[in-house]
Amino acid sequence: ERNKEALKEPLKVQVEYLAYPFDQFSSQVQVSEKEIEEFYNAHREERFRQSKAVRLRLIFFRIATGTDPRQKEQIRLKALGVLKEGSAGRDFAELAKKHSEDPSAAQGGEIGWFSQGQLVGPLEKVVFSLKKGEIGLGESQVGYSIVKVEETREEKTKSLREARGDILGTLKLERGKSEAARAADADREKALSGSELSALAKERGVPLRVTPFFSGSDPLPEVGRVEDFQKAAFSLPVKELSPVIEGPNAYYLLRVNQRREPLVPPLESARLDIEKRLKETKAMELASQ
Repeated sequence: ERNKEALKEPLKVQVEYLAYPFDQFSSQVQVSEKEIEEFYNAHREERFRQSKAVRLRLIFFRIATGTDPRQKEQIRLKALGVLKEGSAGRDFAELAKKHSEDPSAAQGGEIGWFSQGQLVGPLEKVVFSLKKGEIGLGESQVGYSIVKVEETREEKTKSLREARGDILGTLKLERGKSEAARAADADREKALSGSELSALAKERGVPLRVTPFFSGSDPLPEVGRVEDFQKAAFSLPVKELSPVIEGPNAYYLLRVNQRREPLVPPLESARLDIEKRLKETKAMELASQ
């Protein structure tokens, strides 16, 4: 019985579905220059203002929990020694590879860009007091950080011209998503009144797809992992239409065409699987001896 359960094939379904891709509907949306300007003025401060930022390299000396004062002083003196080497012109990346206890050591201490407000207080104060090419030392409860400023980017607010492409894409996507939702809702009403999904797909110009049989653990590449899609596929009776389902890139309407209930396959069709499992079990037994 246990072996039969192991061989049992799970519930599988085949569905047909209409997809309403957001980008398809977005491409049809028209946005005026006035609307772009109004969006820019409404969101200029929180969306288009760039804080001052720096690109950093780091050499980190960790202070473990419970470190006694004498050990802590030894770590501090080591950090000061490396700081002195870096300030004297030694290659900072090589010093990081040799001394740093941060995962970035392998990359020569490169840790990327940071804006004001992203670093812990004491270190932030040190970092944003430095100019490009300068080195400083910061202390926190977890350790000592030697930082080098590789590049700086001054605070600025994007102009309307610079922000235009971003705004246009945002507005087109928002409205395209709304149009896709309206289209899906309208088509669902038509389908409930008797229209075929194939006719609706042709009329609307959206894709109609029929899946192979799949189980709850099988991926659907065209849809991705959309929980509500999976729930509808495995809970709806055959031929019943789903509600409109929202995915990350599209809305969906689906109908279950067929269901295959869980079953234990006939011996002949399961023979290869059984032989494979027996060989794997035997190999594991031999390996453990």
